[in-house]
Amino acid sequence: MPNIWDASQHQPAWWLLVLLGAIAGTLLPLAPTVIRFLSRVRHKSAIEGNWYSYHFTFLKGQATTVESQVRVSKGFRHTYVAALGQNVDSKLEYKGYITREKDQLLFIYKSIDHSETVVNRFQDPLGSNSNRLYGLWLSYDHSQTIACGAIILSRDEIAEDQRMQEIAKGYEQHAARPLVRTKPLLMRVKRL
Repeated sequence: MPNIWDASQHQPAWWLLVLLGAIAGTLLPLAPTVIRFLSRVRHKSAIEGNWYSYHFTFLKGQATTVESQVRVSKGFRHTYVAALGQNVDSKLEYKGYITREKDQLLFIYKSIDHSETVVNRFQDPLGSNSNRLYGLWLSYDHSQTIACGAIILSRDEIAEDQRMQEIAKGYEQHAARPLVRTKPLLMRVKRL
């Protein structure tokens, strides 16, 4: 068994100093992140908590609204992290993070089950207790076509018959559904 203390020199063995130095060198760069995280833990933001999310999308070729649940909490590497679960037949689940860009919140989700990235953009509630946030989503719809559309985060559940009207309230074109998708290509492009 190696001696961890050199009795003749009254100091620790050289290999113990190297090991402790390596550990300190690895953990030292994390110190600012830990300090920022600990300072954020004490203050609750308006965006934290459980939200209902409703967005326009295409499902089986038809325009419809989809309900999801979003849980926002403080993160270690990112200021906020989010988990999203969609209420569709396949029960899609996503995890991601939230960043601020000027006066907007940018939600970036990655799917747990398949290869997909979803981006949501909302106006930042700026510390207020906002119960509804209106924004846009960008990804591909349930028929695998690139799409973007209107999305709303709500603290309260919205009845199914009122969802379309509530989503449309936050947009300038009230009569039309704020939903766009790309046209499918009629011919295949040869890959290089």
